[in-house]
Amino acid sequence: MNTPRKNRPLGISASAYRSFNDCERQWWLRYVEKVPTVMTAALQMGIDIHEWLEYYLKGAELPEMDERLVSIAEAGLEHLPAPGTVEVEEWLVDSCGPLPFRGKVDFYKLEEDGTLHIWDHKTTGRINN
Repeated sequence: MNTPRKNRPLGISASAYRSFNDCERQWWLRYVEKVPTVMTAALQMGIDIHEWLEYYLKGAELPEMDERLVSIAEAGLEHLPAPGTVEVEEWLVDSCGPLPFRGKVDFYKLEEDGTLHIWDHKTTGRINN
């Protein structure tokens, strides 16, 4: 399901759709003008936790990370499938309404009956989440 960028059909990703719905100018700047995203501490925290969870799901050796961030990542492990049982960080192309959906998903599983389950990691600054 991994398709090289130059061979991908026209489509829309969940991130691009959400960005356009939130603010058309934001979408234009990000996806057309390609203005770089400003790296904040919160964004870096999310990236670090996401990378740690990627290694976890692949069943690979976990990268070094601040203990506070490890505890945040570990708090959600009970909600994840067992390592090695899903496809991790892959590009998918599928139909979703009138446009093809395309995007890199955090992890997915294609069931024998053809059902596709897609999951996405999210971090938040809210302690109760």
